[in-house]
Amino acid sequence: MAKILGINDEQTICDCCGKKNLKKTVIIEMDDKIVRYGTSCASKIFRHKEATLKNKANVMEYVRKLVSLNKYTLNQIGMACWNKYGYGFEIKNGKLFINGQNI
Repeated sequence: MAKILGINDEQTICDCCGKKNLKKTVIIEMDDKIVRYGTSCASKIFRHKEATLKNKANVMEYVRKLVSLNKYTLNQIGMACWNKYGYGFEIKNGKLFINGQNI
């Protein structure tokens, strides 16, 4: 199962197709490995349109940044995500889930 961890510009080569000079890559955990795919290749894995995939990766990055600050409750982070991006959230067993994905 693949899971989006974030999106950034640290790597500009797609690990899937080898395309170079990308503006950003999507960081994906897949089969206990971390890979970085361009948005076109990543969108094929998740069967989403590129714009949706970019938005989801930005949401995950935003939420992780808020978590790392250690000054907001999970509920506050979930509400911030809802207000900024419109993504639903749920808290189960002390863990935050955004649109069903554990953060």
